[in-house]
Parts: sequence; C-alpha cells; structure tokens
Amino acid sequence: MISLPNPTITQQMFQVICTPKHFAFNGGGDLWAFDYDFEGESIVDEPLMPEATELINRLLKHKYQEPTSKISIIFCSFGVVKEPDIELKYVGPKDEGSLYEVVNPSEPDLAMTIWLCPVFDSFYNERPEQLFAVVERLD
Repeated sequence: MISLPNPTITQQMFQVICTPKHFAFNGGGDLWAFDYDFEGESIVDEPLMPEATELINRLLKHKYQEPTSKISIIFCSFGVVKEPDIELKYVGPKDEGSLYEVVNPSEPDLAMTIWLCPVFDSFYNERPEQLFAVVERLD
C-alpha cells in the first residue's frame, strides 16, 4: 500500500466512482473498486472489502432491482443535500481501518457492520463519528 498524505484540513465530503473488479483474496470474487488521486499520489483499483461490497450490492438491489456495472458513492461526514441511502456510525478501529455499522437501515438486510480500509482514513484528519452515503448507478 502506498503512503498517502494526511489532509491538512478535514475533508467532509468525497466521491468515488466504482466498478467491479475480480480479486483473488478471501475466496476470490468481484468487489467494488475505485481509483483516487491524493495530491499527486494515486491509488488504483482499491477494493471495498467484502462486507462493504455486500452492503452496496444489497442497497443497489433494493434501489434499482437490476445489476449495474458502474456506481458513484458520495461519502459525507455532515449530511448530504440528497437523502442519504446509508448512514454509518463509527464503531471503532480494526486492522488499521475502521468499523462502521448501518444506523436505522431502510431494509432489514442492510443492518450490517462493515470494515472500511485505511485508505478511507486518508480522507479525514480524524475518523468521523458518522458517515452518510449516497449510491447511484452510472451505467
């Protein structure tokens, strides 16, 4: 993993564009993955780990009822202009990343705890207590 700079100002909102990519770890399979540039340093095909990918897949099934191959996810630590699809509450650190649980899920199968990798911590000076997410299909 590359060393990413810590932001000097807390970033409150960011967007990633995700496409499914095949990964060999954890039994193999497709995970949503994104690219991002941090002040000249880039990450490529950073996966949303299995729990986060599963949460996104379940949300997409409820929201669109059909598969998609490209999505936008806007993460925000203060609420968003649109009604968020998912509200996450910080549970604690784990394996250099962060555990978040879904707050007040709109559907019972969205009641999950997910792990967000250390790259997500690069978007913030401190891990936010709450994250809001809007997920939209792009294809």
